[in-house]
Amino acid sequence: MDEQQPARFETVPLEQIGKTWGPRPTDRMVQHVRRHGILSPVLLAETTDDDGVLGLRLVDGNRRVAAAREAGQTHIPAIIVPAVDDAEVAELTLAVNTLRTNNPVTEWWAIDDLHQAGLRDATIAERTGMTPATLKARTRYGQLDPRIFSGLVYGRIAPSVVDKAARLPLEAQERIAESFHETGSLQTWQVEQEAKKFRQPRPGSAPQSLEDLTFQLDTLAAAAQALGLDRDAFLHAAGEAFARVQDESDND
Repeated sequence: MDEQQPARFETVPLEQIGKTWGPRPTDRMVQHVRRHGILSPVLLAETTDDDGVLGLRLVDGNRRVAAAREAGQTHIPAIIVPAVDDAEVAELTLAVNTLRTNNPVTEWWAIDDLHQAGLRDATIAERTGMTPATLKARTRYGQLDPRIFSGLVYGRIAPSVVDKAARLPLEAQERIAESFHETGSLQTWQVEQEAKKFRQPRPGSAPQSLEDLTFQLDTLAAAAQALGLDRDAFLHAAGEAFARVQDESDND
């Protein structure tokens, strides 16, 4: 078996790197790159296609590459990992994203690659350090309305908004996707408005799942904020309510 070659440092022409995905760089980041250049190398994987042609696949650094392009740079410093297959690239992508501010788009594609390679969720979580909850949230992207997913890919919809939209039934996604198509904007309140139609529990009804309970807690937290309560006050009130219910249960 051939010994794995070590990673190497190179300054790579930006034209050799494909499109970038996810949230666009801030204006401040672009200005900083224009003045100082890219100070932290991106991570690239050296891959070979079916015809044996070598290529470079971006593993980590979407925003740095995008910022360099906007700033008029022609080259970018990079760490290149040689001779890896698609599954190894996907695993490396998830591992790197888990250790730093993540890019949900690249995470989803990496997870999809690993699923296609036959890995189960438990194995992916074990190898990459990704939590089961995050893994589940990213997997939902595969069932998103294409217009919402496109908005995420090109940085036009915030990941937090997409995470909420991914929990909605397809018919609800279609409605908010149509609104996004018409206005070019999708906000949290629009998603929550649709969510209430499908998930709002009946008065006095008990949650039937952890997801129902989470939704009720989200609703209560929003009400607490509207009343001017801070996080500590809300947690204190919730803790006292839990204690009262527990006391009543113990006395039954």
